[in-house]
Amino acid sequence: MTTAFYIPNHTSSALRPSPLAEMVSLPARPDFGADKQAMLRWSHSDTTSHCYYNLSEPRYPVRRLAKDNPVAYVHGIVADYDSKISREMLTEGIKQIPADYPLAYASTTFSGGARLVWLFDKKVPVFDCDLAKKIFGKLVKDMKLTKILPGYDEGSTDPARYFELGTDWVALNPDARISSTIVAAVVFEVAKKSDVSQAGPEIPMEAVAAEVERRWPGRWKGPFVPGAQGARFWDAQSDNETGAWVRETGVYAFSGEGRFLPWGEILGQAFVASFEANRIGAATQSTYFDGARYWYRATGNWVSEVSEPTKRRLMSAGLRREQRRGEVMSEVERGLSVVEMHSRVDGAFPFLYQDDEVVTVNENRYLNISRVAPTLPAPGIHFWGDGFPWLAAYLEQILDQEQRDVFLSWLSHFYRSAIAKDLRKGQALFLAGPPGVGKTFLSSRVIGGLMGGFAEATGFLLGRTEFNSGMYESPIWAVDDATAAADGKAHEMYSQIVKKVVANSSMTYRRMYSNPVTLPWQGRVVITLNDDPESISMLPNIEASMMDKVIFLKATQTRVDFHGAEAKVRSELAYFASYLRDWVIPEDLVGDYRYGVREYHHPVLLQIAKSASSTSSSRELLDIWRDLYFKATDDKEWVGNASELYVELSQSESLKALVNKTVSSNYRLGRDLAKMVSQNAASWLSVAPRKSGSGTRYAISRE
Repeated sequence: MTTAFYIPNHTSSALRPSPLAEMVSLPARPDFGADKQAMLRWSHSDTTSHCYYNLSEPRYPVRRLAKDNPVAYVHGIVADYDSKISREMLTEGIKQIPADYPLAYASTTFSGGARLVWLFDKKVPVFDCDLAKKIFGKLVKDMKLTKILPGYDEGSTDPARYFELGTDWVALNPDARISSTIVAAVVFEVAKKSDVSQAGPEIPMEAVAAEVERRWPGRWKGPFVPGAQGARFWDAQSDNETGAWVRETGVYAFSGEGRFLPWGEILGQAFVASFEANRIGAATQSTYFDGARYWYRATGNWVSEVSEPTKRRLMSAGLRREQRRGEVMSEVERGLSVVEMHSRVDGAFPFLYQDDEVVTVNENRYLNISRVAPTLPAPGIHFWGDGFPWLAAYLEQILDQEQRDVFLSWLSHFYRSAIAKDLRKGQALFLAGPPGVGKTFLSSRVIGGLMGGFAEATGFLLGRTEFNSGMYESPIWAVDDATAAADGKAHEMYSQIVKKVVANSSMTYRRMYSNPVTLPWQGRVVITLNDDPESISMLPNIEASMMDKVIFLKATQTRVDFHGAEAKVRSELAYFASYLRDWVIPEDLVGDYRYGVREYHHPVLLQIAKSASSTSSSRELLDIWRDLYFKATDDKEWVGNASELYVELSQSESLKALVNKTVSSNYRLGRDLAKMVSQNAASWLSVAPRKSGSGTRYAISRE
């Protein structure tokens, strides 16, 4: 017997059950004639005792349907028609109803319309009013209810609507019921389209199936996949083989609970949380946040982006952007939170030849965004020219044997520390020679190709710009045929920058619109220059503190054909790398731990550097004065400080104009004297024993 649920008036919240067949005997509606407003006032009076029914059973059937008391079962469907319906129209309309949906009752509404009632052979579990409304809507379509009679009221599908009892009840077929098989098919189709993504996370179905079998062995028959139907496996008493339907995020229970159960309710939150954490962890792996932007790897390179592209990327990795009911944040937001809390870095910078994604410097954590890598050595042992014949012939021509050993030792020390991921410092390499011998080719294609790239560094090394962020990614800072500034001050600054780059393990990383950061950089400076007087000015100032930090090599004229040379070198570099890996630095070239290789200065280039030194004018002046002084005296040496020497020079009428142009002050003269001693620029100049209060004293000898 089908049960209906009714309220005595529209103000009441008390719900009462009644067998549908007995409901017609409840107190009838008074005669209001055509005064519908009077009838409505009566229906909303809390003293009215009448029948306003529906066929939806709420979770708590003692109270009417409400947000906190949603529908749990539906017992049938009611259709309201607002047009005046005659008995003949009703008879003809009923004939159009498909045979699978036999009509049980019909009644007349206050306005003279028709109200039709169909009953189900079993009550149907539903999960909320929205799903019930969709089920009713599907039945309306399948039963063609909008076509059998005019004036169909779309509000009839609202499961929370209570229909007035009406009059003229006709029991057309009171025992007729719509088959539960038909209704279950409707429910299944509607539920299949409903969104249950808010109910819980998706878990790999094979993992769920394994856990179900472990806890309830043998309870599920057949494949455990989305769309499969079976018994409510978690209930030992359930034997309805269509009582549960598997979805990606849980199970629809069409019997028992009569609602959708997410995996957390069936398998426990601990089981679900572990998979959810794994999904978030997998989606956010190798993603970092520097306080402003997110970083992730794309095709092997690090890419930065703001939050919106990152959210879309996390969605493509399977995380939900929508927030589920009861959640503080969505999976995507939780993913961002995980990155911001556990993968926070203080910046993103390149660190050469290091495998670590995050590098700690002075207690700060930096993401390593370096992309460079040295050429890997070819397998096996390779002797000179074995696998790199063109490159061997080229090096034999451009450098003599002595210099070639220096070059190979310098490059081997650099290369071996790079492939060992333990980069060590090394001297700046200066290669001077005639045009067209391949100096630039050696710098960019051989050294740069072997070590993973090079950057043009002329502007930075000459002090024309302090921004060097674009150079930090490169292991080679190259200068090609540039010209150092002619004035001594600018050349001195250039020399000091070169010395600083070589001597310091760290440099100040400067990027526009960003604060400077001190970071490690232990690549190499390679400067190639022609041997004409103007180009040779790129040789740095020579002083004692500079000498161990530079290597001067002098290239010779070659007969090498450079046609196709780039392709040849690319094919030979791996074999050359193998040779460098096994290269044994000659004993006389082994340097200290700091640079690994002893400094080397080609005699011709060293002499040119000394001649081009900022002190050369002072040395020439003193050489002239020295000749005049010792011709006028029998002294074997002159001894005094810079001020005393400046007075001596100024008193010479023949040298006065040259003195003013060259040294201009005793301070300038003192600085040049100190440099000349440091550079060993003149054999006749030395530091004399100091007297109290006299400052540094110099000795200028006759010999």
